[in-house]
Amino acid sequence: MALWRRIRPERADEIAGELETVRTLVLDARENRDTDTEQALAGLWRLRLQQLLDTDAAVVDQIRQLLDEHLAPALAPEERAAVRSIVMRAQARDHSRVYMAGQDIHLNEK
Repeated sequence: MALWRRIRPERADEIAGELETVRTLVLDARENRDTDTEQALAGLWRLRLQQLLDTDAAVVDQIRQLLDEHLAPALAPEERAAVRSIVMRAQARDHSRVYMAGQDIHLNEK
């Protein structure tokens, strides 16, 4: 919660309530083996964190710390093993193209 108080102090209490609600919903979804709901809720917060990064790229280290210290330890061991970081950089010149993906990529060019 300290991250939100620093970055969005006017919304910190609201976000704390939302996070608690989402946490409860995720735990219920896991208990009921409802992976669709769990993934949807996780996707919602991934989007919110991405929007936060898009607004203020300087928070990247703070978000990484939040993920490493609070969220990753809450994962099951097999889920923790799947957490990784990918950094890709590319530069296209003239009429060249760059295709980058963190997993498989399928292209259909004509």
